[in-house]
Amino acid sequence: MDLDLLLLAIFAVREESGTSRWDCWRAVNNELPGFSGIARSSLYRAADVLLKGGFIKEAGRAPGRARDRQLLRITPAGREWLCRQLTSLDVEVKNLRHSGMSFGAFFDFLVLCRQIDFDIMASLVVKRIASLEVVIQQGMEPKSQRPSETHLLLALKRQAELERLELLHFLQRVQEEQES
Repeated sequence: MDLDLLLLAIFAVREESGTSRWDCWRAVNNELPGFSGIARSSLYRAADVLLKGGFIKEAGRAPGRARDRQLLRITPAGREWLCRQLTSLDVEVKNLRHSGMSFGAFFDFLVLCRQIDFDIMASLVVKRIASLEVVIQQGMEPKSQRPSETHLLLALKRQAELERLELLHFLQRVQEEQES
């Protein structure tokens, strides 16, 4: 996943008050464990690119320890670009050995997307589930006769099945909350 997209999602969720670069980095490392480990310098550079591109704008200043922190807020152009990118985001699991975005990162991102646009979040879940079902079906008959590889494929298939079930439960809970 592109760091720009992750940052814009954070800015979209925290749109009311504005958010500093530091708060974004802290949110990634504390609230989104699937994405932890992103260097602060990388995140700050990505925020600078978004600022220069007009996707976020300055929204004032907040006191910091050493100096005042610049608060940033998503712009209408940034929100529009974010929704377009989320709609076309590739969340498919390609095969049992390579799942693209990890489940932890994907789930954390879903929580952010839920706060931005319910329909986009639901479509991401449906796309991921559909790709998991294809992968699970492909893994039904291991091609290799070597026992060690067969056991590995069966373990990976089981992991994909568990992810699919977790996503189905998540979608059901979210839909029930939405209806009430």
